Amino acid sequence: MSTATESPLLSPADAAAYLRTSEYRVRRLAQHGEISKIKDGRSVWFTTADLDQYIERQRVKAANPFQTSRPKKRR
Repeated sequence: MSTATESPLLSPADAAAYLRTSEYRVRRLAQHGEISKIKDGRSVWFTTADLDQYIERQRVKAANPFQTSRPKKRR
């Protein structure tokens, strides 16, 4: 029985569309453990929650536009 809090299972092709990348890349990310996968026999499935976690780990914080990269002058 499915509940509203469960993430739907996505095929590798659907996961690739969700991440806007290729199916090959999704399979490689899963093979290297960067994305969690569910194996059911020979089938591989992904949850949107796991894909969202992967996206969050890839997020890069914005740099402070007022911070300079050069050291301050010594006085």
